[in-house]
Amino acid sequence: GTPVRPLESHMLGDVLSLVAAAFFAVYSVLVKWLIPSEKDIRMPMFFGFTGIFSAILCTPILVVLHFTGIEPMTSIPPRVVAYLTLNGLIGTVLSDLLWAKAIVLTSPLVVNLGMSLTIPLSCLADFLNPLSPTPKLQWDYVLGASLVFCSFFLVNCPALCGSEEESDGGDGDGAETEKSG
Repeated sequence: GTPVRPLESHMLGDVLSLVAAAFFAVYSVLVKWLIPSEKDIRMPMFFGFTGIFSAILCTPILVVLHFTGIEPMTSIPPRVVAYLTLNGLIGTVLSDLLWAKAIVLTSPLVVNLGMSLTIPLSCLADFLNPLSPTPKLQWDYVLGASLVFCSFFLVNCPALCGSEEESDGGDGDGAETEKSG
């Protein structure tokens, strides 16, 4: 095929990242909307079915990508399969279970803003790690990390500061109802 130019490659990557973020946002909101209480569903079974459906629906896509030459499949050494399995169990299954439980207990906004803290925190860990090469902290990175931290704390401020009004179990439209004595 024709070689992909760097600018087109970056644009394609940016578009795919935005599409993935949009799908993840929809997924996060749907989890909260369809599972309002953790008592309504068993999370391991939910993610088990999600995995089964993903495997069934995505396998044909992988076959097409292989036969078109876009992403050829090759054999993987057993040691790499073992590491990928361990990474999948700990890094994906456990984190997804905790993520979904956090969404049910709080909100998609709080959980996903909390997840966005991993980027500045990992860079801070690299900066403080004496064994890693010293990264250059530029002003735009510090500004971006500060905005992420501020947004997380501002979203959580009503709960942290105690200014969130107690729910009276009403219909949530904010209208006061009179109690008859």
